[in-house]
Amino acid sequence: MTLIQRNNILLVIIGMLLTILTFLLIAPYLLYIAGEIESSSQAYKKLLTPNYIFGLLLIFYSAITLIFLRFFFYKTNSIEIIFFMLFLTSLIFEASRPMIIILNEFNFSFTYVMFLSRVAYFSKICGVFALFAAALASSDIGISRSKTSMLIIAVLSLMFASAIPLSSDMFSNGYNKPGFFNYYLFTLIFIKFLTVLIFVINYFQKRNKEYLFLALGIMLIITGKEITFYMTSFEFFLAGMVLLVAGTVLFSKKIHEIYKWD
Repeated sequence: MTLIQRNNILLVIIGMLLTILTFLLIAPYLLYIAGEIESSSQAYKKLLTPNYIFGLLLIFYSAITLIFLRFFFYKTNSIEIIFFMLFLTSLIFEASRPMIIILNEFNFSFTYVMFLSRVAYFSKICGVFALFAAALASSDIGISRSKTSMLIIAVLSLMFASAIPLSSDMFSNGYNKPGFFNYYLFTLIFIKFLTVLIFVINYFQKRNKEYLFLALGIMLIITGKEITFYMTSFEFFLAGMVLLVAGTVLFSKKIHEIYKWD
């Protein structure tokens, strides 16, 4: 993937994120226009639940971070940054969870809710694999073909998300842990552990302390994303967002320092 291709694709993704964000912001008013709710104020009061707002904030974080990375890494063809951008792009599917609330208001078939629940878990799994690929790219193992790796990540994420057993509880599927699929949970935890471990191994191999900061940054990102995914309370979600932002800043800064990009 050339720099021009990556930057053009990134612009399209940013545009999609901003479009989805705009749609979700005006969705309560659209419900009012459609006659589903008596007044626009009632629509916003009913629809803008904490979980809905949490979804908006995650998409906003993704869009702003991608804009930041495109501006500061415009001439950088680093594989690590490409996979980190893939992680951020995966958050576009987080929009499926606020959509679950909208579908509920329109009394759509439960089939659509189940589908969007799987889309949300596709996002979660894809993000984990993307960060793991970024760690591999920074090691001596390396990843030379980003397009092929992205395709593999997408296919694996789709397979995992399709295999997750979902319950009949709409909000349990969209916001909480899916059933009792322990193998799924342990597998993701193991991949996250390997991701951090690879950066630590890089430190010992290359004798560069910046890799320890990369390990810390990835750990913050993984922890923050895990906390925000389950959206249990405002305080819990806010703590997750703080970790996400801190990890993103640290990871981006240290990647820049390692490769001395201008």
